[in-house]
Amino acid sequence: MATCTELLAEFALAQRFKSLPPSVLEKTKLLVLDGVGLALAAAREDFALKTIKALRALGQGTDTTVIGMQEKFPVTSSPLLNGMLIHAFDFDDTHHPLVIHNTSVVMPAALAAAEWQGLSGTDFITACAVGFEVSLRVARGARVHMIHGRGYHPTAICGVFGGAAAAGWLLGLNHEQLTNALGLAGSQGSGNMEWQTDGSWSKRFQPGWSSHGGVIGALLAREGFSAPKTALDGSKGFYATHVGADNFNVQSALDGIGQDWELNRVEFKPYPCAGALQATVRACVNLHNRYHFSADDIADVECRVRMGDRAADSGAEQVFSQQAPTGDYGAHFSTPFIAAVALLKGRLALADFDGDALRDPEVLKLSAKIRREDDPNHGRPKYASGHVFIKAKDGKVYEERQHIHPGHVENPVSAADVQEKYRYNALRLVSQQKADALMQQVMTIERLPNIRDLTEQLRV
Repeated sequence: MATCTELLAEFALAQRFKSLPPSVLEKTKLLVLDGVGLALAAAREDFALKTIKALRALGQGTDTTVIGMQEKFPVTSSPLLNGMLIHAFDFDDTHHPLVIHNTSVVMPAALAAAEWQGLSGTDFITACAVGFEVSLRVARGARVHMIHGRGYHPTAICGVFGGAAAAGWLLGLNHEQLTNALGLAGSQGSGNMEWQTDGSWSKRFQPGWSSHGGVIGALLAREGFSAPKTALDGSKGFYATHVGADNFNVQSALDGIGQDWELNRVEFKPYPCAGALQATVRACVNLHNRYHFSADDIADVECRVRMGDRAADSGAEQVFSQQAPTGDYGAHFSTPFIAAVALLKGRLALADFDGDALRDPEVLKLSAKIRREDDPNHGRPKYASGHVFIKAKDGKVYEERQHIHPGHVENPVSAADVQEKYRYNALRLVSQQKADALMQQVMTIERLPNIRDLTEQLRV
């Protein structure tokens, strides 16, 4: 009887560009576009420049592109930084029930393999769709939120399988080789959530490392390196070690595969913050638009969100409750800071996390009055609801609830919204003309005879 690993390899190898459902193709293009914009937006961040220095110690090469950088790197190094860039602001796509960000792991692996081999745009976009679906299917096999509950980062530990599938598809692996590549991915599933205690950079690193690991696994498998066929469902395999013997269902990972694409349920974030806070931001924006509060108008704010089972642990989710974030990355998860920005400015944008914006006295004055509380009516696991209560100094109470968070498939952002988000991000680094040209290339990527026509333009 075929194992889960073998069946995922079989699914991956069966996919062709012409057989992709139109909805899958459109979603995949938008995910790639979103990823390009996010990487361009992050390419001059301090962590990116430090990572470039570190990558040089891993070896020099001129094989593949890091988005937004002029310098080229070996095929195994560019995925590491591209994955970090895409995930830099926690602004990348998410699948809410599975709590996984796909693009930051799969797209960099596919981009590196396709550029290295000089393959076409159709090859690249097909491999991305394959990798996205494989990582989602791996995540789907686990009981909802069980991966997070054990302290692992689903994006990293599940994404590595998608990265290996995408790279392996592009490298032309046969079934045995791709099964081995997925098996090697199972040996590299790493990444935990301890960053939540202080908001440090390790979460940025993890998708990049998994993308790098996916390429490594595919390259080794191509040369005949073996790995267990039971890498996912074996007694000491991925599910048993990372999820727990009673917390997964292999059949759930495989049901409807190739017909019912989990990729269609991936969401785009409208705000650069944690997925759990998208509804809170929208509620605060709506309150701002109706009442135009100042910090001095407000006595107290309560933001109700689902706090999670680990919130009761000492310091487990400290980063979500910081009223004055100490770092640029942690600020993207700080409920008080994010809510204060949205209430005062009627928006939440990357500019609100840049430099002096983190020390805005009016924002900090208000964030000191904002508390994060558990929502007894939360919509989890289906929705990341947000409910905001404002007590004004005159005693009046105002509230706004967003039960279905923005971006969810039942409350989606449009393709035009994704394109506008891309422009906003890309313009942090490139001109309007350049941004529009890149978007045109991505949205018609099947016309590119060689993906290097795109990667050449991605080097800035």
